[in-house]
Amino acid sequence: MNKIEPKLELRNERSYVGIRRQLSRSQLGEVLGPLLGELFGWLDERGIPPEGPPFFRYRVVDSEDALDVEAGIPATGAPEGDDRVFVDSVPGGLYLVGLHTGPFEGLLAATAFLKSWAEGNGVVLETSGDGKIWASRIETYLVDPEREPDPQKWLTEISILTESA
Repeated sequence: MNKIEPKLELRNERSYVGIRRQLSRSQLGEVLGPLLGELFGWLDERGIPPEGPPFFRYRVVDSEDALDVEAGIPATGAPEGDDRVFVDSVPGGLYLVGLHTGPFEGLLAATAFLKSWAEGNGVVLETSGDGKIWASRIETYLVDPEREPDPQKWLTEISILTESA
């Protein structure tokens, strides 16, 4: 795993469009990846430019086989959603942030490292009492794998909302 240097960062609320799915970890790339293309198309059809890179927002992580995840793209000015796409916002607040370099398979370990760092440094992450439901746990994909074929150059920002203001 690459070396991750955690930092705390105050962020503003930001709007996005998304599609939510319940799935297993093994389905992430297969199911969520294509949804990003669908979301880019949805925005393009409405003349709304994306305002940042795509992300996955983990709402519930119950086990390897029970994930509730959203594929999202930052955008403002989106109309009401439809039967497939919704409009929501990522809450503002103090986030624990780390940058993972490398293949997506390393993201689970990178997130575990951030959670451990938070615990060791007295940073409380905003989750349900059992740690399964997340207020805001996001992986933002800073390098498009279709444009950069070398997984060692992929950059993914992991950001988790803390209980601190």
